[in-house]
Amino acid sequence: MTTQVENLEAQSAHLLEDFAQRVSEQTRHRMNEWNEQTNQYAASMERAINTINNVVSEIDSKVGVS
Repeated sequence: MTTQVENLEAQSAHLLEDFAQRVSEQTRHRMNEWNEQTNQYAASMERAINTINNVVSEIDSKVGVS
C-alpha cells in the first residue's frame, strides 16, 4: 500500500509540474501576442498623429498662421 501511495504522489507531482509548464507557456504566448498587438496599435496611433500634424501644418501654411 505504501508503494501505491508513493506512486500516486509521484504521478500527482508529475501532473502538477506538467500543468504548471503548460500554464507558463500559454501565459508567455498570450503576453507576446499582447505586446505585439500593443506595439502595432501604438505605431498606428503615431502614424495617425503625424498625419494630423502634417495636415494641420499644411493648412496653417496656406492660411498664413504661424
